[in-house]
Amino acid sequence: MIGLALGALAGAHGVLIGGGAAVLALPNPWLRLTRAKGTPADDGVPFEALTLADGCAAWLTQPARRTGVVVCHGRSRSKAWQRPVIKALAAEHTVLAFDFPGHGDNAYARTRMGQRESATVRHGVDALVAAGAERVLIYGCSMGGASALMSQGEAPHPAVVGVITDGAYAVFSEVVDRKAARLPGYARRAALALAGRVSGYDPWAVRPVDRVPHITVPVRLLHGDADPLVPPAHADRMAAAGGPHVTAQRY
Repeated sequence: MIGLALGALAGAHGVLIGGGAAVLALPNPWLRLTRAKGTPADDGVPFEALTLADGCAAWLTQPARRTGVVVCHGRSRSKAWQRPVIKALAAEHTVLAFDFPGHGDNAYARTRMGQRESATVRHGVDALVAAGAERVLIYGCSMGGASALMSQGEAPHPAVVGVITDGAYAVFSEVVDRKAARLPGYARRAALALAGRVSGYDPWAVRPVDRVPHITVPVRLLHGDADPLVPPAHADRMAAAGGPHVTAQRY
């Protein structure tokens, strides 16, 4: 009886850890099935559909202008979720919005919470510059903001003149610890480790806060006081880690 009980307990923990790893490794399938629809054309914004260097689907608004904005969506979202932002910006700037790997119009696949996604941000900037933009601002929400910070902190693009994030996390593993605080610490660590193994990255290395000090252009870290996932203290920490050109603003 004791052996059966221990086996059942081990099995339950295995399911818990495996399920947690799946949630962390893959975009939310429900949000994918109920994803935002339409294109900028539905908002009266002319655009061109294109593919970035890493194969990710993107939209480029027309006409081409000397200033541009790269728009980076959050985890389990897509470029279509950013249509209101695209419409607002397209009146004065060329806008490039893309789907991160595994999201939107791309094939459903694993995510690395910014470690791989930062490269997609750079490809987006490259595509915008190739379209004629000379000055580029990057705007990223949640994972998109973290990816933007990591991108510019690791390999600054000379055309980028500023970064704005909204709800970006300073350390990804801390988000998991907070969201799953009711679970034992070993279960959280095991799920995170398994997710990293499945997706091929180190979850504990996703630390935008360590990249912020290497960004030399102005950075504005927006964060809502009622964010249920990432506390606004993450923005405060990243602002403290940067120079006077890095500021946090709560709303």
